[in-house]
Amino acid sequence: MGKTTTATVTTKQPGRPAIEVSKTDLSIIEAMAKVGNRLDDIATALNISPSTLDRWLKLPEVDEAYRKGRAEAKHAMAARLWDIAMKDDQEGNPTKQALTATIFWLKAQANWTDRLVVETKSADDAGQQVVIYLPDNQRAVA
Repeated sequence: MGKTTTATVTTKQPGRPAIEVSKTDLSIIEAMAKVGNRLDDIATALNISPSTLDRWLKLPEVDEAYRKGRAEAKHAMAARLWDIAMKDDQEGNPTKQALTATIFWLKAQANWTDRLVVETKSADDAGQQVVIYLPDNQRAVA
């Protein structure tokens, strides 16, 4: 009888090897998100596809880096907008930019609207409310 030998066969996984997210990648993601870059631009800077970045965002450390960068960007912009909105001219009156910034902030953060709101109620509605938004088309009836 002959001697039997066993061979170990190693099989490779199909497709490309998995790319691991490095600390450098995380810092790039955070830094680019911090200044408002879009995900497509971040993927380009990392030399990966947008779909790869989408998969990476499912990893807690990548999601945290992206969210932290976005939060810092939002804070910086909100602080800048706040400073503009609070600025007065030499006589102590709000500047045109301050008024614009204030209106924008109130619409974005305080749910203010300049839309016409028409509310109607009838006896059969039993307390239900209908709200109709009509945009101002700048064509007043003469």
